[in-house]
Amino acid sequence: MTSTPSALPSSGRAIVKSVLSGDGVVLRGRPVNGPPPERILSFANVVAPRLGTASDPSKEETGAFESREYLRKLLIGKEVSFKVEYTTTTNNRDFGSLTLASPGVEGETNVSRLLVKTGWVKVKSAEGKRAPSDEHAVLLALEAAAQAGGLGIWNPRLVSRSASFNVVDVRQFLESHKGVPVPAIVDQVRDANTIRLVLLLPQLHQYVNINLTGIKAPVYRANVPNVEDLIEPFSQEAKYFVESRLLQRDVSVVLEGVNNNGVFIASLIHKVGGSIAEALVAEGYASVVSWQAAMVTGGPEKLRAAENLAKEKKLRIWKSFTKPAGAAASNGKSSSLSDYSAIVTRIMGADSILVVPAAKPNSTERRIFFSSLRAPPKSKEGETVESGYNHEAKEFLRQKLIGKTVHVVIDFVKPKENGFDERDCATVTLGELNIAEALISRGLATALKHRKDDDNRSPHYDALTMAEEKALKALKGVHSDKEPPVYRFVDASESATKAKSFLPALQRNKTVHGVVEFASSGSRFKVWLPQQNIKITLVLSGVRTPKAPRANTSATASAEKAEPFGLEALELANRRALQRDVDVSIEGVDKVGGYIGTLYVPLAGASSSGAVAVPGASSRTASTENFAVTLLDAGFATIHDYSAAQSPQSSQLYAAEKRGQEKRAGIWSIRDPVEEARAKEAEAAAAATGGDEFQDIVKEVYVSEIGNGGEIHIQTVGPELARLEKFMSDFAQYYKTPQPAFVQGPKVNDFVAAKFTADDQWYRARIREFQPDTKSYLVTFIDYGNSEVLSLARLRALASQFSATVLPAQAREARLAFLTVPKISEEGGEAAYDRLRDDMEGRKLTARFLSGGNRPTDLVQVVLSVPGDDGKGGECLNLSFVADGMAYLERAVVKQHTDKAGLDNGPKNLKKEVLAALVTAQEAARKSRLGVWRYGDFRDDE
Repeated sequence: MTSTPSALPSSGRAIVKSVLSGDGVVLRGRPVNGPPPERILSFANVVAPRLGTASDPSKEETGAFESREYLRKLLIGKEVSFKVEYTTTTNNRDFGSLTLASPGVEGETNVSRLLVKTGWVKVKSAEGKRAPSDEHAVLLALEAAAQAGGLGIWNPRLVSRSASFNVVDVRQFLESHKGVPVPAIVDQVRDANTIRLVLLLPQLHQYVNINLTGIKAPVYRANVPNVEDLIEPFSQEAKYFVESRLLQRDVSVVLEGVNNNGVFIASLIHKVGGSIAEALVAEGYASVVSWQAAMVTGGPEKLRAAENLAKEKKLRIWKSFTKPAGAAASNGKSSSLSDYSAIVTRIMGADSILVVPAAKPNSTERRIFFSSLRAPPKSKEGETVESGYNHEAKEFLRQKLIGKTVHVVIDFVKPKENGFDERDCATVTLGELNIAEALISRGLATALKHRKDDDNRSPHYDALTMAEEKALKALKGVHSDKEPPVYRFVDASESATKAKSFLPALQRNKTVHGVVEFASSGSRFKVWLPQQNIKITLVLSGVRTPKAPRANTSATASAEKAEPFGLEALELANRRALQRDVDVSIEGVDKVGGYIGTLYVPLAGASSSGAVAVPGASSRTASTENFAVTLLDAGFATIHDYSAAQSPQSSQLYAAEKRGQEKRAGIWSIRDPVEEARAKEAEAAAAATGGDEFQDIVKEVYVSEIGNGGEIHIQTVGPELARLEKFMSDFAQYYKTPQPAFVQGPKVNDFVAAKFTADDQWYRARIREFQPDTKSYLVTFIDYGNSEVLSLARLRALASQFSATVLPAQAREARLAFLTVPKISEEGGEAAYDRLRDDMEGRKLTARFLSGGNRPTDLVQVVLSVPGDDGKGGECLNLSFVADGMAYLERAVVKQHTDKAGLDNGPKNLKKEVLAALVTAQEAARKSRLGVWRYGDFRDDE
């Protein structure tokens, strides 16, 4: 239907489409392959009071609205007979008569006579000098009777109505009437979604424009001055659908919001047909607008059900609809993760948070952005100065949300664009509090200004804009006419001298209150102390945690690798301490300005309300725990004996480590507590004798892998290595049969079976690192020492009969004792790498183990030699590499030799003998400018 309505004939039958006034109507025929024909007909011989208009409200005459109301209720939607009696030449108006179907009203079927009889119109005087017609005489007699009876406009008590065609303050009007059904009359249908109403308020007739809540219908815009026509497919049919049901009908309207153009968003209910929005959607004339659907009084369920039905039937706008694969999940995400309870683990900014499902608190964190919210601009002052309201917004979120359970409803997923990753945008509520609305109402954020065609917005967008208007009027936050606040902090850990100056004040109280801002490892934190207005670096006393992964800021360098369970220790620190209110007890200062002390974090699941104070612990409460104890209990830290012995918490620390060992948790799953104890005893014995005694171990080895910068892996010749060939044959045979894939990815340090890319065969391996960007794993093949990055599809669980307890890993990480070998990317690195391959690859060598070796996973320092023909040691490779400038000794190593040169060189001081020979060889190579010494001494002065 895209044609213009044609005109009705001059007589016949038609349906009353609308009533213009007490003496004029719009008639329409029945639609046939297009819009129904129409005709405007004014009644001959009578005239009604004039209605006011938006452009000239003052022209309204007394009784005009009541006259039209009488005619509206009498005729609207009914079929009548009509006849055009004449058409004026000045304005081309048709005048004639309407006749109701028999029996009419009290036997009267002539509409003009009924109007005169009830007093709602006046009879025109006879034109010219002609005598009145018989019909005119009848009308005059009826008018006289109406006047005598004081009927209609002849009633002396009739007064003009109070009408308003504009709403001065749409927000205030909305607040007064929101959510309450108001009686109204549909005055005009501009298109299926844009309707003009007159609200029948107790003391006022208020004309308003509305858009139907929760839907979007095709636009119909035609014959608007200075505006291009826009007639979208199915727009005329949709408009007719609404007109035929609602135009000039009595309805109930529920105001639910207002858009940026000041147009009310409302639901329209007809007492017979119900919600017109639901009817439009069910017939395929409109689609559901997700962000608005939640505003519908009673909920969006009926609208969505109607839309799904229309899609299934492929009605009208859905005629080409194809149900996408996996439509049940929005944007590929499980529906169970679109509306759920979650725990807030971190505040990422003034507009986003990290959460985990409350039902699975150990699962991966998910970043959530607040829908339709714009955060204040970030400060660019530096780490010790923050300006603007971004800091206040983040602090509000931290105090309100961190560690709390909230309700998350994903409103939409914003696709990847303009350099931004895909973002989950949601409404987050804490109890009944909408967090985005709370931020905006305090002036700590603003409502995002969406494009008109952008339907991806918060379902509570109206509430957000209203909150912003209130904050603007109250001059709150970013709307204030004052200068933005500036927050200055002192970095007390900038240097050791500065740290010591604050030490007495921090030790004056047993504990001080703080907020953890950053964790660089499981035992190292950046803490803000609000009362002192300083930031400190805190190092946990008494414990040592594995090195955590650290991204390298250099574009050419790779990220620093983590030690086993370093990442897990850091994640625990982030989950339990980051952005939490904590208590800190300071014990001392280290040599770089870090404070050594104890960190007390909130108990898991504990809230700050109702906390019980700990006697003698200043502000610390019973709802906190020593985080070092937590780390040890989880097996993510070990005791640092020297500092633990001086700590007032030493008994708790040792007890916690013992519990972790007994559970074989964390690092104790790959380290033997008994071996640890023996190693400590050996270290203590070595310390007692000067630290130079060791067991002189000599073994035959093969170098199975040569890496970058002198990294090597060695296989020890012996019965276990002899077993490897048969063992791997059985291993390959077993994995020829397809094994189940991982349901969840393995963890760092897990043993797995891995498929090597070069030969597509399976080998034993250990997970060294997970790379989240590519969702791949760095593995080391434990029997050969080489490493490779593999996808999860090339990994399988390691069967128990092939575990490292059945046959230990045959390749062991080693370094050439005392030597620094340049990396391939450094000067002389390629030549050194080629020399190592030439001298070591595929050869049986003799290895003397100088250090390491307490655990199978320890890196060992070795001196490699080529076996002599007489069975004794031949060429020492360590010595030849240094003598030819392929490797060198750091100044610190040379200094160690110099400091001990005068000491007793007994038979057990092999280390000293080796080191002395290396120092002599290096000095000769340096003077001869060999290898790395080609351009002189390149080492940094110390």
